[in-house]
Amino acid sequence: MKSIKPGALVALGFLCAALSACSDSNITAVKEASLARSDFTFGEALNDAKGCKDTAWERQDDANGRPVVIYTCTAEPFDDIAQEAKKTALAELDTASEERANVYPAMITALQQKLAEAKKSSEGASVEQSPKLQVAGKALQDYEAQVDQVMKSPINNPEWKRMAQVELARMQRQYEALKAQEEQEAPARRQEANGAVAKAQKELDDAASWQERYATAVKATRTIVEKEINDYYGRGHTFKLKIQFAVSKKSPITPSTIEWLMDERPVVASILIPSFLYDPKKMEASLRDIFMDKVSIKAQDRYQEIFPIVCYYRWSDPTIGCSVKEK
Repeated sequence: MKSIKPGALVALGFLCAALSACSDSNITAVKEASLARSDFTFGEALNDAKGCKDTAWERQDDANGRPVVIYTCTAEPFDDIAQEAKKTALAELDTASEERANVYPAMITALQQKLAEAKKSSEGASVEQSPKLQVAGKALQDYEAQVDQVMKSPINNPEWKRMAQVELARMQRQYEALKAQEEQEAPARRQEANGAVAKAQKELDDAASWQERYATAVKATRTIVEKEINDYYGRGHTFKLKIQFAVSKKSPITPSTIEWLMDERPVVASILIPSFLYDPKKMEASLRDIFMDKVSIKAQDRYQEIFPIVCYYRWSDPTIGCSVKEK
């Protein structure tokens, strides 16, 4: 029998250490264990799982020196999902850009309506256009017609005629008093109404001055986000599943932490037992679903986040007009 050279033994030792699965009893124990009511061991469920480009098992020690085993699945690229996500992001960007472009003309329309309402109120500030006086005048006019009918009635009832004339005189005095009060208050109302018109006009003029700057910002923001989308989906992204098992002789072996990583950054963590540990056929679907969710760029949110101008135009807002958004 040929002897194995010492150097070969050292190399073999390093190889086993690197693979972390040549003879580590903790890894073997995890692979051979299974969840209650499962037909598969962890090794059967996770080794060479569909959807994984490669898999690895590693033994480590936790902070208390107790052994833990970490399973890692490096997922397939899922290029079809990434390309579909890119299409979705670009479509969302078109929507966000169009919605933002429509904000400015909607604001101008609202401010024009506000100015028109202010002018209408200003016209009503004159004594002749006073709503109160118009209502009182119409009531007096209608009653005068009724009194005229009573006076011309073939039924000669002096008491009816007297009471009608007394009520008419009262209403005439009331109308004249209201007219005098309206004339006294008219200058202040006109001043207030004219101030409202001037304020509404200034708000409209100020908002109109942002037209070119706003249109430029709409296009520039779209260009920035579109470049971010193309750059993001133009490069590959690593996606991994990591499951950590605590190894103990006193209790059954179960996953202690489960997390998914995108480009080495944790993106999902779960304390629930994933379904593919009971049925390995569900592994790929699970990987694809989470990859689809986490690889997506929220283009509308990103567009709104970096758009540099904020405009207020609802009448209930304390500020009306446009300003540069605070960073």
